[in-house]
Amino acid sequence: MGNIRRRSMKNFDIKLEKTLDLSRWKEFSNFVKGMWIGNYRLNFLENCGNRKFHGNFIPEIPYIMMLRYTNIGDSILDPMAGSGTTGDVGKLIDRNVDMFDLNPINDDIQYADSLFKDFGNEKYDLIIWHPPYSNIIKFSDHLSDLSNYKYSEFLEKFKLASSNITKSLKAGKYLILVCGEIYANGEEIPLGFLCSQILKSNGFIIKGIIVKDYGETQGGNIYNSKNKNLQIYRHLKYGTWEFSGDYIFVLKKEKTK
Repeated sequence: MGNIRRRSMKNFDIKLEKTLDLSRWKEFSNFVKGMWIGNYRLNFLENCGNRKFHGNFIPEIPYIMMLRYTNIGDSILDPMAGSGTTGDVGKLIDRNVDMFDLNPINDDIQYADSLFKDFGNEKYDLIIWHPPYSNIIKFSDHLSDLSNYKYSEFLEKFKLASSNITKSLKAGKYLILVCGEIYANGEEIPLGFLCSQILKSNGFIIKGIIVKDYGETQGGNIYNSKNKNLQIYRHLKYGTWEFSGDYIFVLKKEKTK
């Protein structure tokens, strides 16, 4: 196959920015790459979110997306906020972030059931949405908790939530969906792609699909040293593959539905 050149975002040598100054566009060349490699980190984001929280996503995602698609003072919605990473990043760069969750763990996260709550019509300049994956990590016993459902039921619940959440985004603005893949019944399910198609049916177009390589993840049970060898054996036995990473879907709201 020859050598594959992997473009890396590890070597970020940048300071905290609050706006994307296109007159300095060369400095932001890493912000358009569709492959994010390994465990890169920006030092000024190290206190954003709780890195021990199950299902946490790296603060570099909301940081880069806010720079790309919002301005200082704009309003951002995170409907499934988890540990509050989006809000922490927003404070650093002067964005107004409203965070909601079915199981709020911080005072700045409000309770909301996304399957039934109307977040408002044409209000936000950006939505950052990292839903729990289907039937992987159970966050609660709540009937509206997406983590409780197998993927076919999950997609129905996601469709219901998306109809509520997307109404709150202004036309012409962006939604960032962070969602990867799962295994179910011996088959790899492209959960993120299926969810992105649901969003397309709600008037969105896909502007970008980013692959975020896991690197050497230390968090979940699948990737810790105790279980890694067993996981490799199972992949070889059953003909499956390790997931390449998470997918980040950048979608633009073209029309109101």
